[in-house]
Amino acid sequence: LKDSSLFNEEHIIPESLGNKKLTIYDVCTKCNSLLGTKIDSEITNNVIAEIYRFFNNIKGKSGKLPFPFARVGRTKTGKKVTIDENFIPHFLPHLDVSTIDEGYRLHVEAESLAEITSIVKTKMKRLKRHSLNETELSQISQQAKSVTRTVEEVSIEFKIRLEKMNLALIKIAYEFSYFIYGPCYLDNQIAQLYR
Repeated sequence: LKDSSLFNEEHIIPESLGNKKLTIYDVCTKCNSLLGTKIDSEITNNVIAEIYRFFNNIKGKSGKLPFPFARVGRTKTGKKVTIDENFIPHFLPHLDVSTIDEGYRLHVEAESLAEITSIVKTKMKRLKRHSLNETELSQISQQAKSVTRTVEEVSIEFKIRLEKMNLALIKIAYEFSYFIYGPCYLDNQIAQLYR
């Protein structure tokens, strides 16, 4: 048997889902940490939980509220889009590189001239080309075109590993049963199956 000092509070339903009271003190600190990392995270770190936490204003231990819509989506034409915390869409920068006789031609799509310039400078460095001089920077500025885009529909894919989520639900059922029945539950056949 382990010493009682090696045990700490275990939230039956993860605390990050809003549970403050439904706890047990019969899980050792090491196992509690493993359960949180390997099992609870499957139920707390997925888009369903993030949406629930976002709309119910449930902050994590860090004090931050998850923003489930910050993932990269795509328009019907394949352009990558993100959504910021004010629900404003932003196109991700896009770079096409083609080879021409004397070097490379870069086509950059970005939200600002500063971002375009930064992307070109980084690409030139990676291509082991010279740094941009003032004339070339001026050419980038002159060739940049301002385009207004309207985003009508953005598709965002979410993946949820149901087999892992099921493990988290079994863990909750196991701990809740232990909470109700106490230590005698450990001898139960179903408890042994869950374990």
